Amino acid sequence: MINVPVNLRQSASRRTGSITSVCSPSGPAPDSFTSVKETDGCTHHRPRLTLTSAQAVPSRSSSQSPGWTISSARASLLIALAACTPAAFYPGQPNTTHRLDALRTEDGACSHAWLGSTDIRACAQTGAPFTLADSSEPRLVTKLSAASFSDADPSNWLVIVVGPDGKELLRQTHEKVVPEVGMCTEYGCNKWSISSLPMPTAWSPGRYLVRYVCAFDTRRIVDLSIRLTSSPAAQAPK
Repeated sequence: MINVPVNLRQSASRRTGSITSVCSPSGPAPDSFTSVKETDGCTHHRPRLTLTSAQAVPSRSSSQSPGWTISSARASLLIALAACTPAAFYPGQPNTTHRLDALRTEDGACSHAWLGSTDIRACAQTGAPFTLADSSEPRLVTKLSAASFSDADPSNWLVIVVGPDGKELLRQTHEKVVPEVGMCTEYGCNKWSISSLPMPTAWSPGRYLVRYVCAFDTRRIVDLSIRLTSSPAAQAPK
């Protein structure tokens, strides 16, 4: 119930629509009222309207459709950003098949996979084609791309290679290098490195299994396979 000061003529109170207006000959409106207009020397006051938090209407820009609030727009933006990770538009190929002549190409016979935001790429190669350091030496080239320097450092990854006959051919870590800094965005800069390890025997037809184990967290493992064939490349068996 609203307490009205005694100097107001309560007999002049009336209903205007669904809001009560109180008539006062003069003077300011009471704290809980607001002036509306003057009629016949009488100032009418109506109760102030105060919205509670539950009654408040969420703000919307003119470009937003009804029911579209700022909070829902932000939620949708976060979902979109989560989907726009490198792995989303550049999916891994952990199992690949290549002809033997791919060993003498600039990239080599490669397969790669994502581990979170870290891309690990293994490439079988013979020599260093189209460079002055070219030779007939078989090598496994590792290319790392990551958000952190530690993940892009090849010395932090143990490399294990198993040959087509099931025998382990290589178990070694690379020498420590300082990764290069690549493209930068508002979220940070990409780090990358390229390094290689000599293989004990020449590459031959068959399926090679390559495993990378993180040195400071052995739960982080990436398994890749590279199948070499003398016939035209076919889809890698699952």
